[in-house]
Amino acid sequence: MQAIRRIKVGDLEFDCREAGDQKNQAIILLHGFPETSIMWIRLMDKLAALGFYCLAPDMRGYSAHACPNGVKKTWPLGPPPLNTTISI
Repeated sequence: MQAIRRIKVGDLEFDCREAGDQKNQAIILLHGFPETSIMWIRLMDKLAALGFYCLAPDMRGYSAHACPNGVKKTWPLGPPPLNTTISI
């Protein structure tokens, strides 16, 4: 089963899809332009069934809450700093 959680980085919040047991080995799936984490839904379910914990964050500018104050839309500038936001 998949869930979406928010990861706070500074003043921004990123949506991150996750599937599988957090105790299992993690796989981080990153989308490219102009995709979103939705592109990984079917693969995440298959990987979780194989015993992996999958994370697929939306990049900056693609997550509804990951735009600085006063900016309606931004271009993708890369993922949130995953090494400081997700404990694996």
